[in-house]
Amino acid sequence: LVRRTPRPDDLNNPVRRVVGAATPARHWAEFEERFGVEIIETWGQTETAGCWFGPGPMPMRPGSVGVPSERCEARLVDAEGFDVARGAPGQLWLRPTTPHLMFDRYLDDSSPGEWNQGGWYHTGDMLRQAGDGAYEFLGRHRDVIRRHGETIAPSLIEEVAMEHPGVQEAVALAVPDPDAEGEDAIRLCVTGVDGAPPDLGDVTRFLRARLPRLMRPRFISTHAEFPRTDTTRVRRAALRQESCPVWDVKAGHWLPA
Repeated sequence: LVRRTPRPDDLNNPVRRVVGAATPARHWAEFEERFGVEIIETWGQTETAGCWFGPGPMPMRPGSVGVPSERCEARLVDAEGFDVARGAPGQLWLRPTTPHLMFDRYLDDSSPGEWNQGGWYHTGDMLRQAGDGAYEFLGRHRDVIRRHGETIAPSLIEEVAMEHPGVQEAVALAVPDPDAEGEDAIRLCVTGVDGAPPDLGDVTRFLRARLPRLMRPRFISTHAEFPRTDTTRVRRAALRQESCPVWDVKAGHWLPA
């Protein structure tokens, strides 16, 4: 809806609240004002049942998904299962305050699986808790980028990249670092505004001025569009396997498809 050309009757609609998850913060205020609605963000999974995140105090801060319900405890942990500091990304673990309130195991399983140890459900989602106590959704744990012992949520790079006027959409992927065995490098995939490929030199300078060195892409590729699921989510695995030329930022030349 944001991408559609504004119309004089955009406000002439019966909708007053829009409930969803992971609305891009950069579109939040624009969308509310244009359509005369209030955005309410939540977080949840089928397995969590009643243990989910609700809006908390209204109006919500753009980019947040609210706070955990009183029916569960929440932790954000690193790859070793230790709690991360506030403001740092971590995988969300949940534990219900009441037995059997949340999915525990499949019918024929005698004990919980590896994803549920000590009563904690490992959601596989990356979030961070901001200074105001609200949580922000960053993406799936399987999509995180690991560099020099740090865990980087792709969305942190993607949000900055999409601030460039020539970039319509951006997806950051973890790829093998050719200069450091066992390390991830970052490949940024972008689509251009109105189908016009962005100037990659300009994009590189833009990102260098706004991202710390650890989060700067080593590779950039341009795409006419991204492969998507039926619910319009980008298929990251399929995108990673696409054959296309890739710009090596460090080497300063194109890598063949």
